Amino acid sequence: MESPYSILYKLNNDEIFYWQHKEESKTSATIYKGKVGEIGETIVFRNRIFSSYRKKLYNEIREITANGYRGFEEEDYTYVKIEFDLKSNNYDINSQRYSEIKYFIENILVNTGLGFTIFDEFEMYNDGILDITCQVVHARLAIEVLEKALKDSKFSDYEKIFENDFR
Repeated sequence: MESPYSILYKLNNDEIFYWQHKEESKTSATIYKGKVGEIGETIVFRNRIFSSYRKKLYNEIREITANGYRGFEEEDYTYVKIEFDLKSNNYDINSQRYSEIKYFIENILVNTGLGFTIFDEFEMYNDGILDITCQVVHARLAIEVLEKALKDSKFSDYEKIFENDFR
């Protein structure tokens, strides 16, 4: 599964650090970096009158790869699922509500370097379960971070969060 972000990781003394970027437009990119599982630093590179943000971005990429940051291989990721029971919670689920939930979860994962959500289509099983799947670098840590973030949000009525290796 391809990430909408370019994500690089570095293992240092049993801690994983992340560096990722997303091109926001033709004139800017956002960098997220820090220790996996924690909200790190966010930097925005923008075009200037006499220079493109891409030059600064490429220089940064060269520097961090020289310092040992590498991409994860597909088989190194794990998967976490978050389920919302639509029947028991009397949800009036629609694509807007689904988008809000997915956007919230995606922001948590990106801002902590844990990964990203996958599957863009609206996922609801016949039994009334809304399912959001996340591709992550550390399942236990992702579950802890997501449980805390969801508990303190308007999406606290999730049914369960669990590791799922559906490959």
